[in-house]
Amino acid sequence: MRVGVELDGQRTWQFEEPGWQDLAYGVSDLGVAYWWSARHLVALPTGLPHEGPQVMSTDEDIRLAFSVSGGWLLVCETSVRLLSGDREVSRLEAGEVLLSARWEGSHLIVGDASGGVLTIRIDDGHLVT
Repeated sequence: MRVGVELDGQRTWQFEEPGWQDLAYGVSDLGVAYWWSARHLVALPTGLPHEGPQVMSTDEDIRLAFSVSGGWLLVCETSVRLLSGDREVSRLEAGEVLLSARWEGSHLIVGDASGGVLTIRIDDGHLVT
């Protein structure tokens, strides 16, 4: 699918995205608008007019994306990943297909296809259960 983004009526970008999953959208606590497709997370710039979007790619379908302090937390099909900038710094493999996630305080509660639940937190820049 082709995705067109216009920011502030002045800047535009075009993206080619996989079409097997609908786009999803979010806004961080800092006011950064972002969206994700099956394989890319795109954070729109908030600074200078010449800045472009930050694009992060994965080799696995992204189910959910969250803005966290210093980066991004991606719930993918079978893993949870912590990114700093566009670099993966920590990953937990689930072993089952992940279907849902919600925050309870500082813990991310992730549900899988077999009814199991993972409780994940970020500790010193790493994902821990």
